Amino acid sequence: QRLYRLPFDRRAHWIVSQGVATENSHGPGNEFAIDFAMPEGTRVLVARTGTVVRVVDGFTECCLPRERAVEANQVVVLHPDGSFASYVHLRPGIAVREGQRVKAGDLVGLSGRTGFSQIPHLHFEVSVRGEGAKVRSVPVRFRNGQPGGYLPSPWTLYENRPRPKVALRVYADGGPLVSGQALELASRPPPYLRVEVLSA
Repeated sequence: QRLYRLPFDRRAHWIVSQGVATENSHGPGNEFAIDFAMPEGTRVLVARTGTVVRVVDGFTECCLPRERAVEANQVVVLHPDGSFASYVHLRPGIAVREGQRVKAGDLVGLSGRTGFSQIPHLHFEVSVRGEGAKVRSVPVRFRNGQPGGYLPSPWTLYENRPRPKVALRVYADGGPLVSGQALELASRPPPYLRVEVLSA
């Protein structure tokens, strides 16, 4: 499975406000969409090289009835394999135009809350056309330094790097402690602890 670049600066960590196959607005047809809650004005970046095939721009309102969800500024990028990514709820003033060739990391526009959106967030979704030209979303995994990539869970920070690991050595009153072994305390003040970092 192809791994995608984060659709924003990888040094940032944004909460996943709505994840894969969750209720609310991610149902059949777009169950693999992911919403990243982020402040309005955050730079939204291309997740995979392709061609811009649709730009919706100029809307300024938010929190509209579901029937007016089309009033969301968005960009759709077609990938070489026929799949396409949607970047939705953007601020007015899209940075790309239809027919433009874009590469991963290019600026799409700024995040917003246009259309059917209660909080500022970026709705990111990759879709394909199935039988009868019916559109359906497909699973996406993001690069985080691991071979299989990463799929963020709802209400967690996106972990865009592997969790760091560190080896420690702990001493109590000058003597080394053994992992998993209980430390007997004498009837005196708590022991003096010293921690050494062996490797990071």
